[in-house]
Amino acid sequence: MGSVSVGDEVRPELMELSTIFTGGENFTARMKAWSDMKAAHEQALAELNLGQSARQALDQAKEHVSAAQADRAKAAEELAAATAAKAEAEAALLAAQDTRKQAGEVLAQHQIAHSEALAARDRHDQATASLAAKIEELRQAIERARF
Repeated sequence: MGSVSVGDEVRPELMELSTIFTGGENFTARMKAWSDMKAAHEQALAELNLGQSARQALDQAKEHVSAAQADRAKAAEELAAATAAKAEAEAALLAAQDTRKQAGEVLAQHQIAHSEALAARDRHDQATASLAAKIEELRQAIERARF
């Protein structure tokens, strides 16, 4: 292989190739530096991938939080509707209990009126029977007075 003179302009690739072939401390140092840079690059790439994975996880977590907040808002609306429905049901129950109480009072009044009506009918039946008996007495008295 030919030698390179200092005054000649040499392309960097040829200098590297020459260094590789000739070896030496400079070659070993450069290979070590290259190996270290490659390891640093791979570490940086791994950290970048880890950072991207963390970013994706963060984005997914944000989506889950957003979905959870929407679900919570919907649940709050449903709870409000259920609470309103419960209040309406309780009001309806109170109204029904009041109506039942009033119906009981009306029934009691009706039963009293019915009892009074039965007693009045019994008095009427007794008075009618008594009048019928008096009419019969009078008729008999008239019959006796005619003969």
